Order: sequence, then structure tokens, then C-alpha cells
Amino acid sequence: MSKSRHALVISAERHFGAVGISGASLRTISENAGYKNVYAAQYHFKDKDGLIKAIFQMRRPEFDVQREEYFRQKGIDVGCASLKQLIESIYFPIFYQKDDNNIRTYARFVQFLVRYEKFETIFPSVADTAPVTEIIMNALRNHAPIMNDELWFTRRRILARFALDAIADFDRKSIKTKLNDVEYFDEILRLLVQSFKCEAIQYIS
Repeated sequence: MSKSRHALVISAERHFGAVGISGASLRTISENAGYKNVYAAQYHFKDKDGLIKAIFQMRRPEFDVQREEYFRQKGIDVGCASLKQLIESIYFPIFYQKDDNNIRTYARFVQFLVRYEKFETIFPSVADTAPVTEIIMNALRNHAPIMNDELWFTRRRILARFALDAIADFDRKSIKTKLNDVEYFDEILRLLVQSFKCEAIQYIS
């Protein structure tokens, strides 16, 4: 990605995370990226959806490398990892990502994105940009063998939203706590692990 396009992607991630997807302005994204041409974002990425895809294409491979390194440092294979290790590997890159202003821009961005009406159509187009993450998610699925696919998908979505809200709201200081970063992240992990372990009710349709 060229330096000019990268500046627009960084600007978009920050702007989306501040005002949401629907309320975002391509003009503002261009201006905040340092462009005098207010149509720069539109020229390079066409629309908001193009910028969203570009953010994923930037961040997902970056986080994939961090997740792979997580298991390498621990000296374990993903398939042999504990439930806690799998969950930690998924969320620690998101929790500890911060921009130059110490803001968790990606967490804020994704918090809004999962509520965006086009999210379900955008994400599949970038799903293959993080192969290690896909392996981790498959390993995580193996920790819930008696849960059918529909329940698994539902639980995973609920807990992902919980985690993203917890991270983004902590960053915005919406959650009043005296816990430091490490303590707060450990609390998120503890709650996620217990929630994944919670017995599932097999609903009959």
C-alpha cells in the first residue's frame, strides 16, 4: 500500500471509530489525512465500503503475524492450546493496538462496524486475509464439540460484541475502573473463557 493510500486508511479507521460508519464523511477523512483534494478518499477507494475493506486488509494480516508469534513464543501448536490461550490470542492484538495518540482506533472502528448494515456482505470479501486467525477460530470451535453450528455462531457473535464493547468503552473511559490495562484485559479474558464454557441449551425449532 502506498504512503498516500495508507494515510487515508489510517484516517478512515480513526474517523469511523469516532463518529461511526453512517456518520462518517469521506471529505473529513481526506482532510484529516492531509489532502487538499477533499475527494482523495473517494478517488482511491470509491466509497466507505472500499475504505472498510482497506482497513481490514491492513490490520488483519498485521494481527495474524502477532497471533502466530504469540504461539511461537509459548512453544505450542494452535491445536494444542487451551481455551484461554486461544481467546487471548484473538483479542490481545486488538486490545493493545493504539495509534500515536494512545487511542485504540481499530477496536473503536470495529465496535461501530459490527452494527453497520453492510457488515455481513463486506467481511466475507476479506476473510482470507488472516489464515492464522482462521486456524485459531477452528481450534476454538473444537472446544465446544457438543454445540451445534447455529448455537456456536450465535455465542461467538455475542461474545465478540461483548469483547469489542469492553475494549472500546474502556478506551473511551466510558467504563469507570481503577484497573490498569493488564488487569482489565485479564478480566475480559476471564469472563470470555467462562462464557465459552457455559453449558449451551439446544433449542428445538
